[in-house]
Amino acid sequence: LTFLVLGLTVVGLSKSLGLAAPFALKRAVNALASGQDAFLLVASYGLLKGLSQLLNNSKNVALSLISRPLGRRLAERLFGQLLAMDLEFHTMRQTGEVLRRLDRSSRAIDTLLRAVLFTFVPVCLELCVVFGLLAKQGLEIAAFVLAAFVSYICYTAFISLGWVTRARRRMNRFDDSQSAKAAEGLLNIEQVKLFGMSSSEQSGFSERQKGYQVAAQSSDLAAACLNAGQQAITTLGLTAGLLCMARR
Repeated sequence: LTFLVLGLTVVGLSKSLGLAAPFALKRAVNALASGQDAFLLVASYGLLKGLSQLLNNSKNVALSLISRPLGRRLAERLFGQLLAMDLEFHTMRQTGEVLRRLDRSSRAIDTLLRAVLFTFVPVCLELCVVFGLLAKQGLEIAAFVLAAFVSYICYTAFISLGWVTRARRRMNRFDDSQSAKAAEGLLNIEQVKLFGMSSSEQSGFSERQKGYQVAAQSSDLAAACLNAGQQAITTLGLTAGLLCMARR
């Protein structure tokens, strides 16, 4: 909990300083344009920008302090459950698949925390600030930004929870399968050589590799469509806001 609060504090300070830096630059430019001394304003801009970058880079340290212990505890718990499984499970010798899933589960903690703590939360903070600033210029502009943001979230959730998730799960299944096939073939190399099953093992591994290739291409296509749609929504929202400003 302490490291979680530390991580949120680092992210909040980084974004706050990053948002304050452009205002300092604006005041410095206005001072220079009017012929005033802008040394302190320029120095404050540099200080704010530097501190923001420093905190932005240090958030990886905070993430490591949170995700690594969680990942370790999860891996230890999964490994303990594997050892507690009956002998029939272990005689199946799905070593490669089990090891791949054990590794993937610990890495998922890092990915999840990075997405929620260091992506979603800062974006929401920035949106609140931007929405408040644009509302002073006119509620119509702020409405365009809010509509674009809501559309972005809905589109991302619809594609991610559907096509992207199915493609990713299918790719993971083939990844586990080909890893298991390679590991079991190498662990049982004596039996493979003794019974002349090298060609059979090679054929089975090739089939799994082909399945993984098709699944990976489908996952890449889904991710590309997701990114294209997100960029289109962002561009349309930005264009609508600029057109609204141009009409005023």
